Amino acid sequence: MSSELSKLEIIIDSCIKKIRVQIDRDDDLVEEEKDKILNLAQEHGKKEIAQILEIRKPKELLPVQWELEELIEQLDPPKKVDIDEDDDDPSKRRLRTSELEVVYTNPQAQMQILASKVDDRLVIVRMDPYGQIMQQELGGQEAARVRQQIGLPPYSPPQ
Repeated sequence: MSSELSKLEIIIDSCIKKIRVQIDRDDDLVEEEKDKILNLAQEHGKKEIAQILEIRKPKELLPVQWELEELIEQLDPPKKVDIDEDDDDPSKRRLRTSELEVVYTNPQAQMQILASKVDDRLVIVRMDPYGQIMQQELGGQEAARVRQQIGLPPYSPPQ
């Protein structure tokens, strides 16, 4: 197995050397060598060839690295990361400043109450006796009770 691997590495190294020599001279020969490497992947496995190319890539000149990177992407394409809007559901995380609006201020108590623009939560911001700012996030019945105490209408979802 190791002799087979070393033969494979020798073949790949030979192809990379030819790519390095021809990179600025003949694009057709470069593509030919890349095709040879891709054909090796059918026999030896795409992942194995991609791993060998990853090991060789940092040792090469930048234009050769680009060619090797192109081969690696063909052999082992990067995983696509889909970001769903559901992943950014505000009910599953802390509220951002852009999602809050000031609804009540009491300078004597050094307190502000901020209402969420996206759900029924409230954030109470106040200064503790030591001068530190404290935030408390309220939701559900607690938020409804505070809304009632300060004279805010009950939360109604945006239409």
